[in-house]
Amino acid sequence: MSANKDAALALLRKAAARIDSSMLAATEAGADLSLAGRQQMLRAIDSHGEDGVVAVKVMPSWKEGQTPLEFGTGYRMIFDAAKARVVPSIIDTNSLYAGTMAFQVPASAIAAAGENAKLSEDGLTVHASEIVSALNEAVKLKATAGVADSYVGVFEHKNRGDSNYTHNYWVVARGVNPQLNKKLEEEIYKHDGKTYEQLMNATKKLRDEAFHAQRMYRAEQISAALSAVGITVSAAEIKRLAGTSPSVVDSVFNSLDDGDGNTAILRNDAIAIKDKTLDMGIVLTESLRLGPVLLVGDANKRSGTVDVFPSTTGFVLHTHAQALFDAKSKMSANSVFTWENAAGSAQNHPLLAKNAYRSRTSPAWKRFEAEAGVIPARTLELTPVAIKLIEPTTF
Repeated sequence: MSANKDAALALLRKAAARIDSSMLAATEAGADLSLAGRQQMLRAIDSHGEDGVVAVKVMPSWKEGQTPLEFGTGYRMIFDAAKARVVPSIIDTNSLYAGTMAFQVPASAIAAAGENAKLSEDGLTVHASEIVSALNEAVKLKATAGVADSYVGVFEHKNRGDSNYTHNYWVVARGVNPQLNKKLEEEIYKHDGKTYEQLMNATKKLRDEAFHAQRMYRAEQISAALSAVGITVSAAEIKRLAGTSPSVVDSVFNSLDDGDGNTAILRNDAIAIKDKTLDMGIVLTESLRLGPVLLVGDANKRSGTVDVFPSTTGFVLHTHAQALFDAKSKMSANSVFTWENAAGSAQNHPLLAKNAYRSRTSPAWKRFEAEAGVIPARTLELTPVAIKLIEPTTF
């Protein structure tokens, strides 16, 4: 009996040693996994078989599951492909290949729109409320969008000149379409209990198709949002530029990818930092009252341990907790925010709560950005013009 207990403790210690929560501690002084969160993570590691999980990195955006059986969000998990058993419940198949895409509106597209353009380098040509209304009509965001803080918005960044500001515009779409993952989801569940090696071989084509379908989905939303401001750019053109031009940044934060040939990698709210990622930029969502941030940096200035980056500063809301945020989530007069039925009785939205996201202004977070290679002078903070939020019933 004692030998079995000692063996179990040894396995537990080995599993615990594979959990790296240093990024969480680095961005929030003294933060760490709670006892419940650590137990959830240890159960997840154990469920994949002995030595199946090679390493887990907990993201600054980590959020615990609300029940013992619900796994948390905000992590990067590396599997030994030959040893790890597939546990479908750990993989959020609804949100695979979710991302946040930012598209810089070309001056040429604004010029081509002529009098129809609601944007100009001197600012908006119409009242912002007209853009909010048009955006609400043009873009559809369903409550089943797969990512609780999905949104599509028009944002601006102003450059200070000698006597005036020049207005540059970005359209940002955050989300995923779960329907586009259905074939991949079915295949993942068929591999329940099989090895990750078998799963990755069987799903290579399906994973690639899902990745590109989700990128096109976000490009379509951006194209629709552009139509709301009188500008025409095709979704195909937006997608074509993604990953090749700094004018389109698509930060994919939920993914299931091949590793080094012997491993598989599951990312949840974790953006892979590859050689060109920082040069192209990372779209970080923080309080939507502020707008997202385009973080740009230099891979050569990055700490070797920072190979992933969160897509948010930390989304702190829990499902069914909307009531806790209502007092701080009222729309203001002439609000830039809209959603389905926003003009009706639902005048509160959890994403408008001032405490919906953790702050990016802490010294700890700034140090983390520096370790990730982010250069403050190259960072673009985008100001909201009009944002369509997912329906409050999602929460």
